Amino acid sequence: MEGNENMAIGQQIPSSSVQVSDHPLILPDLPFQVITEILARLPVKSLMRFKCVSKSWLSLTLSPHFIKRHLSFSTSKDREHLLFIDYNSGRFKHCSLASLLYEQPSDAVEIVCPQLECRDQSVLLVGCCNGLICICTTREGFVLWNPSTRKSKTLPDFSFEKTSEHKFYASCGFGYDETNDDYKVVAVTCYCAEDWEPFASEVKVYSTKTDTWRRIGDFPDGYPMSGSGNRYCGTFAEGKVHWVLNRAFCPYVVFLDLATETYGSLDLPGDAIKSNRDSFVTDIQTVGGSLYFFCRNYEHGLVDLWVLKEYGVIESWTKVVSALSYDKRYFLSVLYQLENGKLLVVLESDVRVLNPKNNKSRRLLRSVYTRSASIYVESLVSPGSVDATTMMSGLQLRTLKASTSRTQD
Repeated sequence: MEGNENMAIGQQIPSSSVQVSDHPLILPDLPFQVITEILARLPVKSLMRFKCVSKSWLSLTLSPHFIKRHLSFSTSKDREHLLFIDYNSGRFKHCSLASLLYEQPSDAVEIVCPQLECRDQSVLLVGCCNGLICICTTREGFVLWNPSTRKSKTLPDFSFEKTSEHKFYASCGFGYDETNDDYKVVAVTCYCAEDWEPFASEVKVYSTKTDTWRRIGDFPDGYPMSGSGNRYCGTFAEGKVHWVLNRAFCPYVVFLDLATETYGSLDLPGDAIKSNRDSFVTDIQTVGGSLYFFCRNYEHGLVDLWVLKEYGVIESWTKVVSALSYDKRYFLSVLYQLENGKLLVVLESDVRVLNPKNNKSRRLLRSVYTRSASIYVESLVSPGSVDATTMMSGLQLRTLKASTSRTQD
C-alpha cells in the first residue's frame, strides 16, 4: 500500500520540474528595501565579491546610508577581529574574535596595509573606530586603513612651528564626529622647557571630509601621558578623545570634543589617585564604549583597574581589578569585556583572558609579543571622504530604485 501511495505522489510531480539543467531556478523579483536589508547583513568579504554583480549593487555598497546600515549589524563577535603589531616579526596580524575566544590557542595571520611597511616599533596603532584603523609612522606619517576592504589612505603632510627649537611631547588621537559625519585625527605637540615643564602647545585636526589639517585651540595645561595601550595616544569615547595628563604627580583627564573641537575634563576616582600618589604610571582606555582607568604602582608591582560605568559621573567609577605582580614591569591593556565579566587583555605582552575575581589568566595566542593591539569591526567605511556626493550620487540611487520598480511591474 505504501508503495502505491509513493507512486501516486510521484506521478503528481511534473517531469519538467526536475530538469534543473534545462530550466534553471529563477528567483522572484525583490523590492529595493528587501535587497538592501539582505545585503546589509552579509560580511564584508561577500559584499566585495557582490560588487561585480551589477552597477546597481556596486552603487548600493558605496552608499553612505548602506554603509551605516551595514555597520549596525557588525557588532557581533563573528564580525569583530583582534589586530596587533607582532614585534617578533614587525608585522600586523589579525584573527577573528570569536575563534580567539572560543577555540583552542592558535596563531594569528599576517595582514598587510597597502601603504605601510611595518617595521618593529616604528609604527604606532593610534586607534580604531567603526572599522577604520589610524596608524602613525615615522616615515609615512598618519595612515587611515580599513582592513576589511583592504583600502588605505596616507594623510597630507603637516608640520608644527617650533619642534626643531624646543623639547616637546607629541600625542595623537582618532575618532568619529557623529554630528558632522566626519572621522578626525588629532595631533598634539606640547613644548617644554629644559626641566620638561610644558609652556606652550599646538593642536591640529585632520578631517576626512575636507582632507585637510586645521589648527585649533591650544592644549590645556600639562602634557599627555599614555592611552589606549599605546604610549602618547588618546582614547575615543562618547564623541571625545581623552588623555591622562600629569600635574605635580597628580593625574587628571582632559578630553577634546570632536564635534565642537573644545576641551573639557573628567574627574578620576579619588581612591585610585590617593593610593598610588607616591609611585605610579597612569593610563586610560576605551573598552566597549566605556572608559577604563589604570594605576600602575611600579614600586610595589600593583595594578588597579577602574571602569566608568556612567560617563561623567565620578561616583560610577568602580574598581574591577587589583593585581599584584612580582615583575615591576607588569603591563596590562584591556581589549574586550566578555559577558561573564572576564577581560580580553594584553598581559605581559601576551594576549590572554583574565578573570578579575582571582587574577588568573589563560593564554590565547602562541608566539606573540605585542603591546599595541585593538579590536576592530568589519565595515565598509572608506578611509577617504565619507561625503555622500563623492561616494555616490543621488542619481545612481534613483536609477537603482527605478529599475527595481520596473521589474516588479
